[in-house]
Amino acid sequence: MYDNDLLKYNEKIESLGKWVDMSKRAVRFSTEAFWNTMEKWALNPSRMNRQQKAFNLVSKVSFDKDNNVLLDYQFPENVNGSFEIVNNSNNNNNSNNNNNENESDEQYEFLVDDQEVSKEYKDSKTMLIVYKRNLIPRLSDKDPTLVEYVYHVVNRNECVFLPVIPDLKNARSLPFHYPKLYAMSYTWEPIDEQRDKDLMDIVIKEELAAASLQKKKKNKGKRKTVGADEDDGCHNHDGDGDDQTSQAFTGVLTFKVIKFKDFEYNLEKYSKDLLVSINKWSLSYEVGYKKRGDYDKIFPKHVYLSLYRELKEKYKNLAVGWKEVTSTDPQKFVFEDIALATYLICLWRWEAKEKQLDQKQTFLDLGCGNGLLVHLLLKEGYKGVGIDLRSRRVWKHYDEETQKCLIEKTVLPQDMTYEYDWIIGNHSDELTPWIPYICSRTPGQRFFLLPCCFYNFPGSKFTENDVRIGRYACYLNFIESICKDLGFTVVKENLRIPSTKNVVFVSTITNQLENMDQKRKEILDRSKYTEFTPRKFENKYIPQKRYKSQADNPYFKQKLQQQQQQGEQIEQSTETIQNNTDIENSNKEL
Repeated sequence: MYDNDLLKYNEKIESLGKWVDMSKRAVRFSTEAFWNTMEKWALNPSRMNRQQKAFNLVSKVSFDKDNNVLLDYQFPENVNGSFEIVNNSNNNNNSNNNNNENESDEQYEFLVDDQEVSKEYKDSKTMLIVYKRNLIPRLSDKDPTLVEYVYHVVNRNECVFLPVIPDLKNARSLPFHYPKLYAMSYTWEPIDEQRDKDLMDIVIKEELAAASLQKKKKNKGKRKTVGADEDDGCHNHDGDGDDQTSQAFTGVLTFKVIKFKDFEYNLEKYSKDLLVSINKWSLSYEVGYKKRGDYDKIFPKHVYLSLYRELKEKYKNLAVGWKEVTSTDPQKFVFEDIALATYLICLWRWEAKEKQLDQKQTFLDLGCGNGLLVHLLLKEGYKGVGIDLRSRRVWKHYDEETQKCLIEKTVLPQDMTYEYDWIIGNHSDELTPWIPYICSRTPGQRFFLLPCCFYNFPGSKFTENDVRIGRYACYLNFIESICKDLGFTVVKENLRIPSTKNVVFVSTITNQLENMDQKRKEILDRSKYTEFTPRKFENKYIPQKRYKSQADNPYFKQKLQQQQQQGEQIEQSTETIQNNTDIENSNKEL
């Protein structure tokens, strides 16, 4: 049930003070694009403030012009990464509203990255939409959780951010990451070419400067002659070009705030940057821009992020002493594996809910490397093992349970089968193309495949390359074609990990094809497969170009020994010559 005080926001704002215009910008997008951006910012505060990573969406309520409730939606509670959805919607709503809420469950989980603005903003009956959300600080022991209301006044094209401030007389009672303001407002209004000519000129100059800079970057390193033709091209914007450009402007975006009386807060750069961001997002919506990367195809983003925060806090101590043992960066390797474990657990919880599984899934990590991912999954109650060509020094630092599940073994994949629910290929190198092949031999087996280095079936390097898309994309297409040829329906999406090679393939459905043995043979024949050759590891030192100070470097030791030997030989020769000279001098004296 919504709070009756939601409609009293005008009285609250008037009691706080007067609005002060901070910045304005002429824009070229429609009100629909404006509301698309504002809706995304309301549903995901981190898009407006990158420091704001954790948050809970509480409710969304919409009203008509007579203040009648059109929608009263309580967001699902997924604070611990589980999939137990709790819907506390008002039971007194009519049946039509209830049906709309049921249809909206999935919509609101995925709306943050959706391209379409919600239908409420297009409905002429909707006058006001109110979001309630909790902004969770990074340091909970220093800052409190902030309750914030976001008012979308649709009939005035105005968006107001109104925090519930613990102490209205103290700006520092707000969390560190939150602007020290009573309220913020963004307004879109139609353009007036005479009144707003200066704003349009400013934007045109910025665009010309950006275009000139881009042109210089393209022509960097090349000789070019600046002549009269270039000058004429630039000056075209001072004549008829102005009229053509001004016709493209559709509105003016205004940023207003209510300040604390006794607190100085510099908002000049902050306000301009926000308007630039709104302009960028809204224009992207106008032209139908879509991200290259696909995220959150299987489960919602907030489920992943909430569980990641939990696991990161739980296992952050693994980074202590990691570099001394492994000589690798813990910020990448430790927290990347925590992110991978988070994804797999969310995936398996989703699968357990969909398939109504009674037991947790089992797993096999082929090419487990340092074994940290295996360790994390075991600690979270999943049974499985990790296999790698050679053991790692860090293995002995895990507990006894994990050490038993880390196996040093050479895998010959052509005829191998494994009785596990899931096979994990996390940077599995030469085993990467084999993982779908292995899973195809066991009915119902699924895989999580994250390709990194480019290998083919024989264990040799994958050499094909299409310069139009790049070698990495070419290799991903190769792996995807193997999955489809073997009858797997896969989800291809980007992971939220600190790596440029973050595209994963997750098998969801296995289609039982006829003549699978023949299809597997055809796949191997296309790769000119004869036999699999695993990599050979030799424990030998390879001189590098740079060395750490005071490092034990046998290459330098050898050079030093040679120099010492040469020095001893020179000293001996010098002594011999000196002795011979002394003898000659003695003979002359005699």
